[in-house]
Amino acid sequence: MYRLYNRYNGERLHTADADEKASLVNIGWSDESNGWYGIDAAGNPTEGASADTKRAAAVAATKSLVGKSYEEYTCSDVCRYTCQQAGVGIPGYSCSQYETMRDSGTWVTAMSRLRPGDLLFYGLKGSGTRVSLYIGNGQVVQSIKASATDDGQGGITIRGADWCRNFLGGGSPV
Repeated sequence: MYRLYNRYNGERLHTADADEKASLVNIGWSDESNGWYGIDAAGNPTEGASADTKRAAAVAATKSLVGKSYEEYTCSDVCRYTCQQAGVGIPGYSCSQYETMRDSGTWVTAMSRLRPGDLLFYGLKGSGTRVSLYIGNGQVVQSIKASATDDGQGGITIRGADWCRNFLGGGSPV
């Protein structure tokens, strides 16, 4: 079963027909790989895992880093590592991650439209200098220097998604 996504209208389609899949990809639909797979015994997404499975794996990997220091994982390191654990490759730096997500067709600027596993970007318009991973219920996992926070809490922590005034938007790496 193939899963396809139309980035222009947000529609998803599942089809077992390889010719239909090829036709839709040729006119601009995104191939989201195979639609029906799961998670292996170790908790990792199997080859061709669905987008929802990859999102869940990214969220789980991100939560496992809470409590580690900023020196171990910067904000972009957290997002790159957790996406890798979900079987998704993204660039290494927050500004490159921002450009990739902004141009992905999954970009949203309303926090109410975020989904667990989305990358959120903060900074000045046109430059995503901070990145975090949305885990649901209005929360993100964020890595930040203690000196950059009002409360003096640094490292990898769970915060409200609105922790920074300069929210630019978010997008899905899967």
